[in-house]
Amino acid sequence: MYIPEKYSVHFLSNFKSGSEESTEATTVDLSKNVVVYNSDGTAVGSYDTIQAAVNAETTVENCVIQVKPGNYVEQVRVPATVKVNKKTISKNGITIKKAEGTTGDVVIYYDTTKSGAYAGPAKMYPIVHIEADDVTLSDLT
Repeated sequence: MYIPEKYSVHFLSNFKSGSEESTEATTVDLSKNVVVYNSDGTAVGSYDTIQAAVNAETTVENCVIQVKPGNYVEQVRVPATVKVNKKTISKNGITIKKAEGTTGDVVIYYDTTKSGAYAGPAKMYPIVHIEADDVTLSDLT
């Protein structure tokens, strides 16, 4: 789903914390470079970096992370799960792709001679490291 960036999306979300259920108002700033959509196509979060979107509590299984064209100087690690507020969140099945309705390239790069968000064995520092299952990367350089 493409929504022009001049708009913000406001919605109420229901979530359970322990045995209590609550409703929280959420604002998604569509002027941010990275926007996360749930499996229903609703924008659920907006971020400045791809890694921040991956790490977010609202980025759950089968979410789509849409990235505006531009240069992203960062390492991206997609773990199988993350813990946020004592809750384990699966990152399986997420898609990271260029934002719909945009032109230009999404370029992810990093100086691999220094450590960053993820440092692999034997001084191997990948730019994108996928640990989760069924992750799709589309139209990214």
